[in-house]
Parts: sequence; structure tokens; C-alpha cells
Amino acid sequence: MNLKQLLVSSDKKFVYHFIPRSAVSSLKYNLQEYIDGMGVVPKDRVEVYNSPLHRNAAAVARGVAELDNFPEHFKFVVVRNPYDRVLSFYYEYVLTGTSHFGKHINTFELFIETLKNVDRLNLWGPEHDHVMPTVNMLAPLDTYDKIYKLEEDAFARITKDLDLDEFEKVRFSDADRLDTYHDLDPKQADDLFEVIETIYSGDLDTFKYTREESNYLKRMRYV
Repeated sequence: MNLKQLLVSSDKKFVYHFIPRSAVSSLKYNLQEYIDGMGVVPKDRVEVYNSPLHRNAAAVARGVAELDNFPEHFKFVVVRNPYDRVLSFYYEYVLTGTSHFGKHINTFELFIETLKNVDRLNLWGPEHDHVMPTVNMLAPLDTYDKIYKLEEDAFARITKDLDLDEFEKVRFSDADRLDTYHDLDPKQADDLFEVIETIYSGDLDTFKYTREESNYLKRMRYV
């Protein structure tokens, strides 16, 4: 699957492989001035939905199969704990009625069942990139010079490794406001654990993530 998820900087000699729901808006915003062909969008025009920032990035993004075309560039990707990534999608898109799966998904139960069906039928496609297991989207891991875990001070590490100015601290996601979303009951939590530990087992194993490390779950007191 040759997803168009590469942003290239000839100036700073890097290739950023972006994974949706892994701080992509903040990273695109802070890296946009370096990206080849990408127009700069001011902070007050960045939105989560139909954002000019994402449209600009989509217009210049390259397919993942092109990674090998940049042997002299620093190639990196930022990954996120799958518990947090999936819950972020639920709060940002399902609860707001803008789900990439379709408007018919309006409950947590239906969201979980849809994930199960897509995985069981092996229907993962570009339209599922916000919830597709990260390992399904990556090139062979040794293709990347660095795989950053979002939770391990990724932004500071990126700016140091790429010799960039310190990133501006911005948040564009409604889902960041966790204190307004404490509504998973114990059954829903158990369903979430089952889905993550089945469908996203590759992400858990590859990047050494655990349930106990989930920022969402810790703040919601489910672990």
C-alpha cells in the first residue's frame, strides 16, 4: 500500500513519514516552512477538519515507496501508543460526527465493531489511515534513520537531530481536552483493550507500548 505520507525537505535534508493521529497537525505546522513546495499556514488558520495545513501537505506528499529515493536524507517517523491513537480518533471524529468511517458510526460500540470488521475482512485501505495499525503503513523499519515515540519528548529530539529552532507549543486537536471525555464504562474499556491487544498487537510489540503507558487511560483512571 503506497500511501502518500512523505514530506521532504531539500533544505534540511529530511524526510518525515507522517502517521495520522500521531501529533501530525503540530508537526506539519512546525515543519511546514522547510517542506518542499508547501505553503505556510499561520496558526490562526490551522483547523483539524479540512485544514489548509493538511491540504497543503497533501498536495506535496510523496508515496512511501519513494523513501529509498532519498539516500542522503534523514528519514524519520513519529509513532504513538495505539491506545491513545485509537481513543484520540474516537474523541476527535466519532463523537463529533466527522468519522472517516462514515456518519453512521455514532457510538463507541459501533466504532469498536467497525474496527473488528475491517480487520477481520482485511479491508484496510487509505480511507482508514487514521486508525490503520502503524506497522501496516511503514516501510521496513531499517529504512528509517530514527523512529521517535511521541511520548518520549519526540519534538525536542527532532529539533536537536535536525538542527531546527524549538517547536512552537501548539495544540489543534479537540481530543486534547481530555477532562471533558470521561465516559467509557468498564464494558467499553474491556472492549477497547481486546481490540487494541488483537488488532494493534504489531504496534504494541514493535514499539514496546503497554496499556499502563497510555496517557489517555491513565488520565481516565482505567489503569
